[in-house]
Amino acid sequence: MRIGTWNLAGRWSPDHRDLLLGADCDVWLLTEVSEKTVLPGYAIHCTSARMAARRHWAGVASRLPSAALPDPHPASAAAQVGGWVFVSSILPWKGCGSRAPWVGDRHVDKTTHAIDDLMLRLRT
Repeated sequence: MRIGTWNLAGRWSPDHRDLLLGADCDVWLLTEVSEKTVLPGYAIHCTSARMAARRHWAGVASRLPSAALPDPHPASAAAQVGGWVFVSSILPWKGCGSRAPWVGDRHVDKTTHAIDDLMLRLRT
């Protein structure tokens, strides 16, 4: 199975589409996904929450049979592909501020809280 990752930075164009298709990945873990993102032959599951207007936090795109799973965190999308669960996440960055979904005053606190949430919800 070939897996790729890309922060799309909210952008989408035919060049983006062609690059992703040309990479021949079975699964793409995408972040900052434009609502315009369409990848022929792939099912794309994006976060319910948006990081900005017309931009999802993250998404999982699969050309293999997949099932969308509930978002384990507002900035994370999850999907089951075969016997595997794939999660695409954005973690807090320095300067992200204190707006949702980040909890805590310091960068380390925000990151710890996000990872703790993910670990709690992804345990099987």
